[in-house]
Order: sequence, then C-alpha cells, then structure tokens
Amino acid sequence: MQEFYLSDNIVQGEEIPFYILWKGDEIKSLKLEITGFSKFIEIYNADDYELSSNSLFVSKTETPGYLGGLISTCISDVPQVSASMKVNLEYANGQKKEFFENRILYTTKIIPKSIPEIIDLSNPEYEKILIDLKGETSVFFKVNKLDENECEMDYLPEVKMLFLNIGEVIHSGLIDLKAEYPAYTDFIDYILEFDNSKTISTLSEEVEREIESKYSDAISDEIFLSTIADIFITAMLGNADFKKNILGSTYEYFKETRNTNRVFFNDPLLNIYSPKGLCNMALELVALDVLKQQSDTIKLKIMIEGEEEIFVPIVDLFSFRRVS
Repeated sequence: MQEFYLSDNIVQGEEIPFYILWKGDEIKSLKLEITGFSKFIEIYNADDYELSSNSLFVSKTETPGYLGGLISTCISDVPQVSASMKVNLEYANGQKKEFFENRILYTTKIIPKSIPEIIDLSNPEYEKILIDLKGETSVFFKVNKLDENECEMDYLPEVKMLFLNIGEVIHSGLIDLKAEYPAYTDFIDYILEFDNSKTISTLSEEVEREIESKYSDAISDEIFLSTIADIFITAMLGNADFKKNILGSTYEYFKETRNTNRVFFNDPLLNIYSPKGLCNMALELVALDVLKQQSDTIKLKIMIEGEEEIFVPIVDLFSFRRVS
C-alpha cells in the first residue's frame, strides 16, 4: 500500500473523505471497518463490493490502485468522540496486513452557567450572562427575538444612516447594470427589493436560499457576478466612514474574540436599545459550528434596566469561558 488517507480535525456532523492508494494489481481485496463514525455514504472506484453501514468489503476495483469514499458523522452530546477506521488488506501473493487510523470528532456544548434576572445598564459593572463552552471548536451565535421581547434590537442610528448611504450608491449601480445585462433583470430586481429592516445575518440566509433556488443562471455567470461584486465593494470601500466605523470595529471584534474563546456573533454590530426604565429582553441564542450546523439553543428572558435611553451591543451582555 502506498498511502492511506483519512481526513483529520473533524467536526461532528461532517462528511469525511478517505482514500487508499496502492500499486497496480498488488492487492487482491480490501475490508474496511469503522467505529465511532456513522456509516459509509459514498464509495468511489469499487466494482465488486459488499457494503453495510459500518463495513465495506471490496474484491475488485474499476481501476486498479485506488479506492475512496465518504463516511458520515453525527452530532452528539459529547464534546469529543473517538472514532477509527481499520483496513485489512489481502495481497495478491497471499500476504495479509492490517492498518488503523484513529480520529477525534469534535463539537462544543453550550451550557448557561449564570443568567441574571435583571441587567442594570446604568451600572458600569453590570452582571453579564455567563455561558460555559465545553469543547474545542469555534462557535458562532445567531440572535433571534422571541415574541415576548420588548427591547428593540437594531443598529446604532449612525450605522443605519451609513448603510442607507451605501445602499443608495449600490442601488444606482445596479440600475445601470440592468441595461448591460437585460437577461438578468429579474435577479437584479430581486437584489433591489431587499428588506432593509432585517438584520444582516437573517437577510444573508434568506438571500442564499432564494438565489440558489431561483437564479442559478445568474450566479453561474462569473463575469456578471464579478461586476456586481465590484459595485458593492466600491460602494463600501469608497465610503470613509464605512472603513473607519464598520470595518475597523468589526476587525477589532474578531481579532479580540479569535485570541480568546473563539466565540463569534454572526452580527456583532447589532445592539439592544433600552428605553429609560425597564424592558423585557426575550432572545433566542442559536449556536452554530463552522459547518453552519445548529448545536444548541438557549432562550433568555431578562429584564433590562437603565436610568436613561441607551444602546448596548448585544455581544457586551455576554461572557464566555471554556471549561473541561
């Protein structure tokens, strides 16, 4: 055997590639067995084979010298799951050999540790929502409002104005683009009709689903997409306030979080607006992994108190720590 490859650094829920290489007809048969992984889901270059969920026996390949495939994994309640693949080879000369590859399947569990009943924003040392993270993978949080929520979630007024100004430049560029690409008028109109009242993370998810299902021709035209990208990039980078207030602050946010607990909010610019007095903050915190798989959900209902009207970044209401 020349090479036995099994993907490493595996996130639970991921589909894992593997392959085995050997010289010509030196191998008569192969038997693969998996433990800790879910099942074989695809087999490449096998001609005569027997397959079950956790074992594969191949007596003939379509082309000598190669066997590959995909195996699946599941998200579990355990941050680290041991898994392995065992390969038994029978050579043409009757010799038999056995090979092992061991892997760890990773995820992170989200554990609410301390949730205050009231957060007093007039106190600079207000108690934060403490979340424990059990595991080693990066976590991305999406914030959704619950029906009971009374505290407004929005961007700072100056940020909203900045987005509005950039949007006007983009709108003008897209209108001009319709004359250049009349075949894609419907797609351009769809972009022009974006609901600006929605948050960036919510809007991006909806756009991704809609574009993939309805506008496959437009998104397969690389020159057209490049032209649209130029319109957006020029509108944003041509605005000095965007570079300073959005790119700068976002860069600092990701720089800080990357160096600590690898916890990221999908929309770090989102703020909670608290009027003077009390309001009931009711949120759903959805934890996603790098594959955009949902791992945990936390519902939070907390009274927000302030002596005056105030905007507070949602990220500042939380504290995270890694635990073993």
